[in-house]
Amino acid sequence: MLSLDVLRALRKSNGECLSAFRSFVSSVATLGRSARDKRVRKSAEIVGACADRLTKLVVSDPEKLELRGRDLAFSLAQVYAGALLVEQCCTPKGSPSDGDVRTLWQWTVERDLAPFVTRAERGAYDADGNATAAFVYDGYDEENLRRDEA
Repeated sequence: MLSLDVLRALRKSNGECLSAFRSFVSSVATLGRSARDKRVRKSAEIVGACADRLTKLVVSDPEKLELRGRDLAFSLAQVYAGALLVEQCCTPKGSPSDGDVRTLWQWTVERDLAPFVTRAERGAYDADGNATAAFVYDGYDEENLRRDEA
């Protein structure tokens, strides 16, 4: 249901919520790129790049979003969480705690922030790449498959 809610919000807002997402993440990434700690700078770069690639992919191929809905919802959430962590590490009140920086580093470097993008680049959503249906129906004769008519 979460993925359908995300898709509904994208469609209902005509992409404005996606633009707001990208704008927020980009501004936080810009802030993070000027941080003292190189881990914060690197993490900010990763978060910003993921947001850019994510939004470009959504805009470039909106017809196939339902197939990708779950991955899209998780990717948006993970990138947004990464942006919030970058923002936490860039607070004007002194330098961030080592725990904050380590959490940011683990969040951005040790996971795939945007599986939506990664899987699309690997061809997982292409007609040939989406082998789930073929795998499930492997060995079945199409003529013997019946649909229940209710």
